[in-house]
Amino acid sequence: MTVVVACRAADGTLVFGSDRRFSSEDEIHNGKKLYFHPMMNGSAVMGMAAEDAKHGFAHVVDLQIALNRVTFDQDPTVVVQEGMKNPASFGAQNETSEEVEILCGIASPALRKPKLLGVFGRATHDLDEKSCCCIGSGAGPARGFLKLASNRLNSLWDVQLAVCASVWLAKETDPRCGGETDIWWLSRDGKGELEVERIKAFEGYIETSLLPITARWIADAPL
Repeated sequence: MTVVVACRAADGTLVFGSDRRFSSEDEIHNGKKLYFHPMMNGSAVMGMAAEDAKHGFAHVVDLQIALNRVTFDQDPTVVVQEGMKNPASFGAQNETSEEVEILCGIASPALRKPKLLGVFGRATHDLDEKSCCCIGSGAGPARGFLKLASNRLNSLWDVQLAVCASVWLAKETDPRCGGETDIWWLSRDGKGELEVERIKAFEGYIETSLLPITARWIADAPL
């Protein structure tokens, strides 16, 4: 399957992370799972996890169509929910919708901070009250690490490193996760993508330092 992570920084920025391993009808291949999508007066970033990638892509297209209808005159959650209930894309597979999970961040000058939604099958949920969310087969270890680190995440750099560590843990512990790591973020004022070289440097640091870092977090000691 996969792992997709969304974690909120202190200033409201949403940091997304994912691996790149896809599976579809006994075939495994690599590709990006995070998507930027322009909106009227805003932008969105989403990450998809699915037992079968083809079903997941159909849901991503339906979500993009729903996002095109968001004008911020009403709660985006309501607009997206209506769109996902009535799929418009060719090839949408309703009978397997429960196997698809999507995390979606929405940013606009009309919002105080980026909004986080979860699309699980055809149901849409407001996840704004959660500091971090993880989906996919690697969600367990990723979520466990982020919960442990949550009270030590202050800067955007802290959150980027923690998200990278959570995806790295998922790849180390779940054979269905793999490939390179992507780290993207969405703020009220813009969006960004961490460079491949920086992610590889993070992962090298994590591989040699994760255990002592975690021990210090548990002991609430300075890093």
